[in-house]
Amino acid sequence: MFDNGESAEEILAGMEEIAGALAPDVIGIPMIWLSEEWSRDEITQIWYDLEKICRSYAQSMNWRS
Repeated sequence: MFDNGESAEEILAGMEEIAGALAPDVIGIPMIWLSEEWSRDEITQIWYDLEKICRSYAQSMNWRS
């Protein structure tokens, strides 16, 4: 969980670390709180950056049917 105390860089690094630690067997869902201090452009950018990490994470998972 990221609680608005982290920078965008810290959030992205933390998500990379979490994804690396949990894959391929555990699904983790990030929870991120962003205050009104974040601009629309900053929120949009972190969304796209996190999406890249999450897509890579999903591809590394050991999905079982």
